[in-house]
Amino acid sequence: MFKRIAPLDGIYPPFFSRYVEQEAGVVAFFNGNYREGESYRRRAFFLQGRSFPSEVRELLVEINAALPVQPPPGWAEKVRDRRTLFVITGQQPGLLAGPLLVLYKALAAVRLARRLELLLQVPVQPLFWMASEDHNVQPLLHSSMLAGEGRVARLSLNLPPHHLPAGKLELEQEALADLFAQLEGLDLPGGGVHQERVMEWLRTTISPGKETLSSWFMRIMSHLCAALGLIFFDPLAAAARGLYIPLLLRALESRGEMHRVIALAEEALVARGFPLQVKRRGQETFIMITWGEKRYPLLLERDYYYTPGGELSLSREELFQLIVARPALFSPNVLLRPLFQDSLFPSLAYVAGPAELAYFAQLKGLYAFFNLEPSLLFPRPGVTLLEPALLELAGRSGLGLETAEDLLEARRGPEPLREKLWPRSRLQERAFNPVAYLLVYGFPFWEKFSLEFPGEPGHYLYFIKTEEGG
Repeated sequence: MFKRIAPLDGIYPPFFSRYVEQEAGVVAFFNGNYREGESYRRRAFFLQGRSFPSEVRELLVEINAALPVQPPPGWAEKVRDRRTLFVITGQQPGLLAGPLLVLYKALAAVRLARRLELLLQVPVQPLFWMASEDHNVQPLLHSSMLAGEGRVARLSLNLPPHHLPAGKLELEQEALADLFAQLEGLDLPGGGVHQERVMEWLRTTISPGKETLSSWFMRIMSHLCAALGLIFFDPLAAAARGLYIPLLLRALESRGEMHRVIALAEEALVARGFPLQVKRRGQETFIMITWGEKRYPLLLERDYYYTPGGELSLSREELFQLIVARPALFSPNVLLRPLFQDSLFPSLAYVAGPAELAYFAQLKGLYAFFNLEPSLLFPRPGVTLLEPALLELAGRSGLGLETAEDLLEARRGPEPLREKLWPRSRLQERAFNPVAYLLVYGFPFWEKFSLEFPGEPGHYLYFIKTEEGG
């Protein structure tokens, strides 16, 4: 059972909370009201007058046809249909599908796409953009799990230090064997009656061939979400096909003006008391390059493009030639990625978390350089999972768990309660892994949870029933 709680202050950053409520001082940084059907109608009308590369749709079919679980029948025809619009979300590929919030974003995209398909009477496809080009992967190789007696276990995929993008980081068999040994050694609440079946399932998600962090992530996500209609996109595959070339060149040509426009948005955000999510130094090209087994930001000083440590230095002509000759080396940075998404796909909306929403606020003016308008931003719902044992523990501590005030008060509760509700002082959704709940409650839990997942933004309490554990 889901129960929405309010207010969101103290649970999420103020900027996100105010956007959820559509306060005027925050809405001005975005393109329309996510609550109004008319905003989506206007967006759909704009998209109908645009053209998008047909190669992207074929690439989508190719990527998803190779996954172990397929979406419902007719999905490929829907993707190829030029009338089909998209609801997009995305995240870095983390260990065992990453933190819970990844699935919350995926489920929110599925729910929103269904709703907009009925509203607009056009095909709408939910799409997960997997940030396989992300190179800050060390945090992604760890995961927190529920353990017995209120404890939290931390699992790790032990790989040598590296700076490769997640889509190029190969998983070593020895490291995978060690990870599975960690999972099998967990002291699970309730004795782990589902552990054997879930472990068997996890083993089937690993490809017999070469597996990278992002490919394993995508395979696990397909098992959990493809049947709901979600499909996946790998931007490294798009870069390898040269689909980014015109976007990269346009970004380089417009770089100075883009910095000016971002600075205006940043000044307005700071004037209203909001911190900046992404800091600039002014030398950024907004483009990343993978060079010598490492991914770097590409900077500009005088007439030369270079990496921060001096590993590479290129003239303008040399850089442009390299982009055309070896496009797979290049990818957008965090500020440019949303524009690449909206250039490749007719995107009605993007389902964004708190941090994403904050940096999207810096970008609205950039879209004119690409002859685009921003997608509508739909704030993802958040959830705190409440197990029977957790509720019992809260009761023994004299604390109810029914309201936002209760959830915030739990930060000062006994350590076992804090660690299950605010692990390492973070929201549960940012720390715990979904596989932890499958191990304890089995696949019936996931089926029920995904079916009932809320379609409106906000934060929810989800009360897990004893029978969900089988």
